[in-house]
Amino acid sequence: MDYDIERVRSIIFDPQISLALAEMETGPKPLARLAEASGIGEGDLAGHLDYMVTHGFLSRAGDSYSANAEKLDALLSDERHFDSVMDGLTEMDSYLN
Repeated sequence: MDYDIERVRSIIFDPQISLALAEMETGPKPLARLAEASGIGEGDLAGHLDYMVTHGFLSRAGDSYSANAEKLDALLSDERHFDSVMDGLTEMDSYLN
């Protein structure tokens, strides 16, 4: 593994960034749309998303980002990361409540 799993987890389960990731479920979205959905400035959001692009979880074409559903699913279903995923869900739930 050539990425920091904790950093990836914190990006995926960040309450605001997860809103941008959810936008990508239906296909590529421009950064401006993702920033609007998440409430994060384009520069800050791009920094987080570009880390995910670097490690293949997302792809970027111009100013649009799209999710690599297979790689994200593999990460979330990997037994070694299950505890981290559960911790992330618990953390996200605490933000929502």
